[in-house]
Amino acid sequence: MDEQVLVESKRGIFGWICLILFALAVVFVILVAMMSGGDIFNPGFVFMVVIFIVPTGLLALLTSPVELIVTTERVCGRSSWGKKVDLPIDTISSIRSGLLSGIIIGTSSGNIKFSSLSHKEEIYQCISDLLVARQRARAATAQTQMPVPASGADELIKYKNLLDNGIITQEEFAAKKKEILGL
Repeated sequence: MDEQVLVESKRGIFGWICLILFALAVVFVILVAMMSGGDIFNPGFVFMVVIFIVPTGLLALLTSPVELIVTTERVCGRSSWGKKVDLPIDTISSIRSGLLSGIIIGTSSGNIKFSSLSHKEEIYQCISDLLVARQRARAATAQTQMPVPASGADELIKYKNLLDNGIITQEEFAAKKKEILGL
């Protein structure tokens, strides 16, 4: 089966809002610096940098180019903080909702967070459906691989071969025959 893209997501609205807030904070701090005569060591200026630029900058980084592509075979893209991710569906053990319009994908190696996604609910449902389908396929495979109990005739043939090869005696064969036939 060819790999098919099921869902794609780019930076969500929250990510864009964080980026715009960061840009506005930078412009605001620059304007204040220009109006105060360029004294960047002024305690008021340092306070504004800490209050406006640092938090909005961290939010903008946290929601930076997050993208996620879900295919029939894998989940790939860039997670929060720009980390590249390529996870085969078989390595994913769980999925749950996260903060900031995000989802958290669980693997045996840990959790991977994707923040500020567009189509979050669709992505969540798609990955969840893939995990359920994988579980059902494994359960079906396990059921078909269960050993079939031998019939009475098969058991008799097995013990007759043991008798013919001299591994058991005629008395042992007769006892097993009575046991199998319920006599």
